[in-house]
Amino acid sequence: MTIGTYWEVMKKFQQTLPVDVIGLAKEMGLKLSKTAEWSNGLSGMIRLEEGGVYRIIVNAKHSQHRQRFTIAHELAHFMLHKPLIGDELTDDALYRSGLSNGVEMEANAMAADILMPRAEVLRFKRDRDMTSTSMAEKFDVSQSAMDIRLGVPSEQ
Repeated sequence: MTIGTYWEVMKKFQQTLPVDVIGLAKEMGLKLSKTAEWSNGLSGMIRLEEGGVYRIIVNAKHSQHRQRFTIAHELAHFMLHKPLIGDELTDDALYRSGLSNGVEMEANAMAADILMPRAEVLRFKRDRDMTSTSMAEKFDVSQSAMDIRLGVPSEQ
């Protein structure tokens, strides 16, 4: 697939809410796995396996919302930063902790775009009956993710 094809596939999956990130990953040819062996500090990774197959692995101990965001985050790396993932001759994993803040910020921004498409967020935001909480439920994301997307100041 070309990058343009990936975007077309993503847009197709964004037509139905909540976005089926597992289906999206599979449609793009990626494999998915979960592991309960990681510490809470590691959410996920994407790696290139033998035969040119890319695999996203997520922490099974994290909440459903966290896992969905992690899959979207790793999909973003696949679409935006594929050359950094490596191949069988170099590192076979792209870990979040080892990347520049810029690369991570790009992946986080795109993950938010995948899960909470701007046009849909704006459409629901104009609906007076929709609250931040009901929007989080509609998009199947955490309350904090929706608040960030809406620009709601965090309570500290």
